[in-house]
Amino acid sequence: EVLPYFAHSDEFRNSETYQILMGGVSGTQVEVVDRDDHQVLVPVGDDAIGGVLRRTGDYEPHVTAVLHDYLFDGATMIDGGANIGILSLQAAALVGPRGRVVAVEALGSNAGLINISAALNNFEHVEVLHAALGAGRGAVLVNPASGSNGIVAGSVSELLKTSDPSLLA
Repeated sequence: EVLPYFAHSDEFRNSETYQILMGGVSGTQVEVVDRDDHQVLVPVGDDAIGGVLRRTGDYEPHVTAVLHDYLFDGATMIDGGANIGILSLQAAALVGPRGRVVAVEALGSNAGLINISAALNNFEHVEVLHAALGAGRGAVLVNPASGSNGIVAGSVSELLKTSDPSLLA
């Protein structure tokens, strides 16, 4: 019964143990992973997603197979929760310069990686929106402790009722 309270405490979420358990990224190094028709920037310490892509050259192949089935030259795709852009960049390669890809990503470091990966591939038809998708308007806090799989900690207005603003910042 105590575990949920402990696991959601500010002290635990800011600890090195939490970052290790959640597969957090250590440092800010990135490397370029070559795929068949494009390249993706991957955080070196992100084993949850980037590590799989580095080791296998693919991530969620069943999902990328669907992209191949449905996307075509000139198509448009919106990638909500784009992470580091694996699907966004795959889609950009498939839809070509006549198409459009909108990558929506709440974690700023991920949005930045998508922008750089898009430029690296000359994918000018990729638009990155640093935002979260949700049912309503507002601001959310995203905890980057779990690496590229940032955890939405909650709405800022709600978190301010129970947390110290300096810890939230």
